[in-house]
Amino acid sequence: MMPASGQRRLLCTLLLAAFVATGCWDRVSVDEVVIVLTLGLDAGSEPDTFKVTLEMVNPGGSTSTETGEVGSLPSAVIISREGRTVLEAIQAIQRSVDRTIFLGQLQIVLYGEELARQGIAGTLDHLQRHGQFRRTMNIGVARESAESVMRSLSETFITLGLSLDALTIQAQRTGFVATLFGDFIQYLVEPGSGAVLPVFDSNEADGSLTVVGTAAFHADRLVGIFNTEESTGVALALGVSGPGLVLVGEADWEGEQVLASFGLRRIRSKVDVRLEDGEPKAAIEVRFEGVLAEQIGGGNFTTERDWSILESMQEQAVVNAIRAAVEKAQEWKVDVFRIGSRLEQRFPHAWKQLEENWRDTFAEMEIEVRVESHLLETGLIKEPLFRKGRDG
Repeated sequence: MMPASGQRRLLCTLLLAAFVATGCWDRVSVDEVVIVLTLGLDAGSEPDTFKVTLEMVNPGGSTSTETGEVGSLPSAVIISREGRTVLEAIQAIQRSVDRTIFLGQLQIVLYGEELARQGIAGTLDHLQRHGQFRRTMNIGVARESAESVMRSLSETFITLGLSLDALTIQAQRTGFVATLFGDFIQYLVEPGSGAVLPVFDSNEADGSLTVVGTAAFHADRLVGIFNTEESTGVALALGVSGPGLVLVGEADWEGEQVLASFGLRRIRSKVDVRLEDGEPKAAIEVRFEGVLAEQIGGGNFTTERDWSILESMQEQAVVNAIRAAVEKAQEWKVDVFRIGSRLEQRFPHAWKQLEENWRDTFAEMEIEVRVESHLLETGLIKEPLFRKGRDG
């Protein structure tokens, strides 16, 4: 048997060898990779195929300015290839690139509308299985095709992926839903629930990028796109609206139509579910504070008598947005409010009876909208500078 001192020396030798030999076996230098910022997925030209479009930047590259000076911004390239699987198409792109494609910095996955309506189940396996795809990356839908949106914007935005990522943040602040990849997968598999994604489009006139709606998914298929007002209603109901949301309320004041813009703050919402005689009922409850940011028409509403008119206007604007979203969701039979998930958690035995026909039940069930708000302030002035009856 080896003496204790010999065992210690052997152990130290093995540990030293392990430290020397240890390394990243698949390490690739930054000079040898091309970083993907945007991944576009569309239906291929042949049945049961996919078109993959990658926006790639060279981390060691440079671009020339209009004056001929060399800048430090990376140059971007967009390449599309088709395949029977996502990985097969990516490998086809790799054959056209002299550096290793790196997906670890991917900012957003963009689905084309046609593929989303056909179903995206075939693309999700690789996105979940590949270790470089982060669950915190953004995901969205492109009007028409992801490739067309990406290519139309490639000359406007130096790095489209970073622009899309920043735009999702601004969209959520102004009344849209921004969904991370991991959350999207969770919502797809929750009992009875639908998932939502922001919808992007490019403006051919000025080359701008815009969030134009919210896509509603049942299982893995896109069933409809909420417009701007309905998208705001979805965001309010889910409690994900940001601090930049502005809604316009209207009212009749002494025979005159009044419009007012309200900035919403401290928005809190929840969905309450219950059973009455075995029938599911739901209520969407929203509480918030508002600030009068703009008024067109009317007089001085800061009096005790008329203050309630302003609060009623902002409450009704929220109610209208949520009701518009509820009506459209019930028309599509897509529970984007996760009512079914809450029923399953609170009434698991009853849910077993409801689950099979949940889409039809959701389409017909009573969904109440309750809103409570407080108007905090009206800005630096009390009434419009010019108003009917005062200016002659």
